[in-house]
Amino acid sequence: MERSIKRTVDFLIGKVYIDPKIKLDSGLKLLHISDTPSLFFSELARLIKIMKPDYIIHTGDLVDNIKLQLHPGAIKHYEREVLSLIKILENSDAKGIYISLGNHDNGDYIRKITKKITVVDDYALIDIEGIPVAFAHYASQILSKHATLYLFGHDLSTLSKQTEDQTILNGILNIHLIELETSEIHYFDYPWGTDDARLNKRGFGI
Repeated sequence: MERSIKRTVDFLIGKVYIDPKIKLDSGLKLLHISDTPSLFFSELARLIKIMKPDYIIHTGDLVDNIKLQLHPGAIKHYEREVLSLIKILENSDAKGIYISLGNHDNGDYIRKITKKITVVDDYALIDIEGIPVAFAHYASQILSKHATLYLFGHDLSTLSKQTEDQTILNGILNIHLIELETSEIHYFDYPWGTDDARLNKRGFGI
């Protein structure tokens, strides 16, 4: 009961609840996030500091409260916000950081300001610690590819699921922390206000 109350309180005050039973001090870890509004950035910085992921994959729409494709005049606001996110990611100790561009991202600017992040226009197939990983902004770009782990965002037309051979994770639904040595996946709720900041994007794929 106390754990449930703590989880609810954390959600309401804009924090991501981390169950104390989850051991974060050992093993190789991959953090997956997607479609992140700027109000989530400070909490993301806290999560990275606590979780210490070895790899980070962001599957697009880095500043999801700014619909750049619909409002190109907001580019300067977008650039300020995305710069703060890139600094958070690059200040981490992760040895591999990857971004697949979303439909509301400006790839030219992101490439200009990144120093150690791999930026992908559409999709990528990579090997992370012996695990074949496919990631993209859109699920449709990767589900026909040969991989073990599929990471994406954009909308809810494809939900997360696990089979014996494959793991499919939608980064809008949850923040995912994957233990690479055991394949265990921890699902974390985005904090309160995230979906509103996405402008009710869930289910619409705008």
